[in-house]
Amino acid sequence: MKLTCTCNHPIIDNTDGLSHKGYVISDAHWNNFWDAIDKAIEESGPSPEDKERACMSVRQTRPFRSIWECTHCGRLWMDNPAGKLVAYVPGNGTYNRVLGNK
Repeated sequence: MKLTCTCNHPIIDNTDGLSHKGYVISDAHWNNFWDAIDKAIEESGPSPEDKERACMSVRQTRPFRSIWECTHCGRLWMDNPAGKLVAYVPGNGTYNRVLGNK
């Protein structure tokens, strides 16, 4: 995916491990996500197929929303429940590096 920020800077999402991409989970989904992981660990069967099925059941819960950060202006772009991108502008008007670790 490629989007152009309001500041005209490109935000590219073409691989894994990007420092300007992240995921957000609501508090309402947090415990359900961990419950799904616990269930997959505790109730998966002994065979590799059982374990794969348990892992896939956790992945299918999809409680996260994607978020991208413009590395030029600092806007955060997040997909809303309808799948539309919504921008959030930093209050101080500068790039603060919210995502990533560098």
